[in-house]
Amino acid sequence: MARFNRKTTAEQVSEGIDLTGRNALVTGANTGLGMETARVLALRGAHVTMACRNLEKAERARRSIVDSSGGRIEDSQLDLLELDLNSLARTRHSAEVFNNRSRPLHLLVNNAGIMIPMLRRTADGFEAHLGINHLAHFLFTNLLLEALRSTGRARVVM
Repeated sequence: MARFNRKTTAEQVSEGIDLTGRNALVTGANTGLGMETARVLALRGAHVTMACRNLEKAERARRSIVDSSGGRIEDSQLDLLELDLNSLARTRHSAEVFNNRSRPLHLLVNNAGIMIPMLRRTADGFEAHLGINHLAHFLFTNLLLEALRSTGRARVVM
């Protein structure tokens, strides 16, 4: 019989995993899968950087995660990073801000993305799905390689 199925939660899958002392960064962490990923990583002890386009929404999500944790997640486990993947210049800036924190990065979860029916272009002129979902994440990941390599055993999840 299978241990997990379609009703299995992230908490159940990660049960028994201790991420204390690990640093994670999750893009698009203010809603949906990104928020749930950030919540469960913090629940397992990780320090999580929530990288989001809108810092006001990100702060509401951070507050919701902490408040709903029943004291299992501390304020200090979650911090915010403004990340606008619509612009490669702003993506570079966000990577620089993170790198200036001089924090090793054990886990990078590139979750943010869009799915829109109409044609839209990024600030750099790329078709939005290509620019936001792929090119900006590729750039962001490459700019964080030193922080990832410094851990000796980092993981990147796309």
